[in-house]
Amino acid sequence: MPERGEWEEVVARIEALEERLARIEARLRMAADAPREPGFERLTPPPVPPPVIEEKPDPETETAASYKGAEYTIGSRILPRVGGTIFVLGILFLVGLGIQQGWLTPVVQFLSGLAISLAFIGTGIKRQEEKADFGHLLVGIGAAGLYVTLGAGHVLQGLYPAEVMIVLFLLLSGMLLAYSLRHESKTFYGMGTAGALAGIVMVLYHGPLTTAAILDVIVLLACLSIAIHQRWAYAGLVLWIGTLVVPTSVGFGMTPGAGLPYLGVALLYTHTLLCWLAYALSIEDDPFDRYGVFPTAYASVTAILSLSLVSGMKGLLPLGIFLALLAGMGAYFRSKPAVSSRLLFAAAFVGTVILPYVWPAIPRMYIQAVLAGALSLISVRLSSRLLLGLSAAPLVVATGTYLDGTQFHLNQRTELMVLVFLMTATVVITIAVARVLRIAQPSVAIGAALLLPFTMRLVLVLRGYPEGASEQSTYYLTFLSYTLGVSLLAWIGQNRWLLALAWVLFAMTVALFLLYEIYDKSLPIEVTSHAILLATVAVLTKTSMQLDEQPGLLLAVGWAIAFPFFSRIVYLLSTLTPLHAGATLTTAWVGYASAALLVGLLSNHRELRVLSFMLFFLTVGKLLFVDLWFLDPLVRVVVLMLAGLAMILGGYWYLRLQRES
Repeated sequence: MPERGEWEEVVARIEALEERLARIEARLRMAADAPREPGFERLTPPPVPPPVIEEKPDPETETAASYKGAEYTIGSRILPRVGGTIFVLGILFLVGLGIQQGWLTPVVQFLSGLAISLAFIGTGIKRQEEKADFGHLLVGIGAAGLYVTLGAGHVLQGLYPAEVMIVLFLLLSGMLLAYSLRHESKTFYGMGTAGALAGIVMVLYHGPLTTAAILDVIVLLACLSIAIHQRWAYAGLVLWIGTLVVPTSVGFGMTPGAGLPYLGVALLYTHTLLCWLAYALSIEDDPFDRYGVFPTAYASVTAILSLSLVSGMKGLLPLGIFLALLAGMGAYFRSKPAVSSRLLFAAAFVGTVILPYVWPAIPRMYIQAVLAGALSLISVRLSSRLLLGLSAAPLVVATGTYLDGTQFHLNQRTELMVLVFLMTATVVITIAVARVLRIAQPSVAIGAALLLPFTMRLVLVLRGYPEGASEQSTYYLTFLSYTLGVSLLAWIGQNRWLLALAWVLFAMTVALFLLYEIYDKSLPIEVTSHAILLATVAVLTKTSMQLDEQPGLLLAVGWAIAFPFFSRIVYLLSTLTPLHAGATLTTAWVGYASAALLVGLLSNHRELRVLSFMLFFLTVGKLLFVDLWFLDPLVRVVVLMLAGLAMILGGYWYLRLQRES
């Protein structure tokens, strides 16, 4: 056992340890109670969401979907509309047959037409909530029937004077325009505009020209107001084309010497300015017409027509006022650069091209060729696309002047000089396009295509204007040599655009061969030539399908190109048989369309199936409007009405099944 001293030593050590632990505990407590300095929080990065991987749609799937939409459009829209048109034609034939046979008195004819048309309109309005497209179709058929009935009430039946018919036409057109405004329908907008235009044309025939001019401005303002409200930018441009007959008729007059030239010019300028005002108010940018082709073309046509109405120096003042207003409109819409630049370019184009047209032909060609080359060189220096586009205008006009019979009044030396000027300007502009637009390959191909007619004419001039067979041979050999030269340039420069141009020229060479060698030859040679062309189309189509990513589309294009050659062969062969040529051709078309449909089903190419539908439509049209003329009139009426009803009901049931599925 340990001794007493040892126990005391152990106890002392324990007590010392306890004191030591107590001091440590006190220090820790003091440290815990002491104020701490602010520390730094640990920064943690924000959570990053996982990247979203967007799957790019397959181009083949997109193409299939688009053609599925095309198939739906054909079945639900085009088919019933074609059927409606055929049904209306059937009604017209029935009315004509009734009049011819004496079944219908004029009053009964008029009331029957009104009843049928109003029935279509009422049914269409009732069906709008269920089937909007189908309802609009019925309303459209009824409106077309009303136009026909109202016109026939005066022209054929003599129930009321022309003034009443004009008022009825304008009232119906106003209702259709209001209908288009409510339902945002461009179809009814077009029908209402066409009806109003027909009413104005009737006024031109039956009333004073000043009344027609006033009605024309009123209708134009109403139609353009709807176009601006609906933001239909191109409606005004289409309306300009449709109403162009009114100012020209007022200017020239319906009979010789009865026109009002200055009123026609004023109407013409009013039309153009109002239509372009509607365009400018309805659009911010125009990706479809990036280079302002439409305003330039419209302004040019307006200027040319105005100078034809009021020629010489008398027409320069109103034309100058028109150009000033057009340029002022472009400056006013400077907040819309796309619109402003187009209008300003149109005014500049007409001012530099149309106004100098009063000069003599030969000096004008020299001046415009030099002007074209100078403007193109300046455009290269300034890198200005606007000047580049404007530089081509004088060259186009000079070329048109040369081709418009001027070359027949020139001696050999003068024509040679003109051709040299024109070809030099073409080469300079081609180089400028390649430098400014940085599109060397396409510009070279375009320049080569533009030089072709000048080259052919130059060879004829150098050969002393050969005639007859010698001229034909010169044309053919020049064309063939030019094609060979373009092919060599495409091979040397590895230019795909030139290669495409070479293929086009090769096809044109074949056409020239047929033009100069086949006519007045025997039937077997012509049949053989068309068979070779048909085989060439098949080979080119097969080759293109192997090199392109859309074989189905190219296959459909090949079938479409081969169709006229096939039809020509069938027609030529049918002349050797006792069968009727028209019936034989219709039967062959049915077989051709059926073969296209079968190939499209077996190869799973939707594009070819859509083409087969179009060919069936074409065959049905030939059957209805050509072959049926050889049938009895009553049978023709029955076939037309039954075919129209079948197509309308087919489109209706197709639409219903598609929406249910």
